[in-house]
Amino acid sequence: MTVPGRSPALNARNASAISWRGMPASDRTVVVEHWIRHGNLLSQVTIATDPVYLTEPYIRSQEFVQMDRGNQNWLYNCEYAMELPKDKNEVPHYLPGQNPWLGEFEAKHAMPKEGVRGGAETLLPDWKPGAARLTVNPKGKLSLQSHKRRAEHWVVVRGIAEVTLDGKIMTLHENQSVYIPMGGIHRLANPGAEPLEVVEVQTGDYLEEDDITRYEDIYARV
Repeated sequence: MTVPGRSPALNARNASAISWRGMPASDRTVVVEHWIRHGNLLSQVTIATDPVYLTEPYIRSQEFVQMDRGNQNWLYNCEYAMELPKDKNEVPHYLPGQNPWLGEFEAKHAMPKEGVRGGAETLLPDWKPGAARLTVNPKGKLSLQSHKRRAEHWVVVRGIAEVTLDGKIMTLHENQSVYIPMGGIHRLANPGAEPLEVVEVQTGDYLEEDDITRYEDIYARV
């Protein structure tokens, strides 16, 4: 289809085309494809959004060049083929915690798990394992907690931070930072009227979320 000055678009839900590239997709995936022709060159732009697996839209493009072979398929005729014998109602899946391939990519390329599945922010040049962005709503606060095997470094990106560390309270503003040592009892709160954003960098030999001891918590997780 040729539309002068416009590019035809295909909008599809639950599309599986992107899964061939190795990226997981949920049943909430929406894929939009744009087809743009410039003479004998055909460009395809795929934009996928998925609130489950993607923190930002996934964009992929490729180009096709018309060949001077008439209307002949030089390689093979297209036909349907069953790749793997299975029941037509079977949906391939793994139960939670039973997928043996989750660590394949990071093992092959010697990358940390946080970098492989950490979202778009892990593509930034200054990202390193253990980095995260925290957002605290106005007048909100996190639990009073400590960690046995990791330390943390907090940098205020936006807003005003009220930091409690081993019984002492300090106020930090934009571009100011504080170091939380291993075992330090700490809390982050937002006394201001706008959202507080803090970049947290974790260091230590164990960075999992189960390394936490809570002393006070407004969500009753103590």
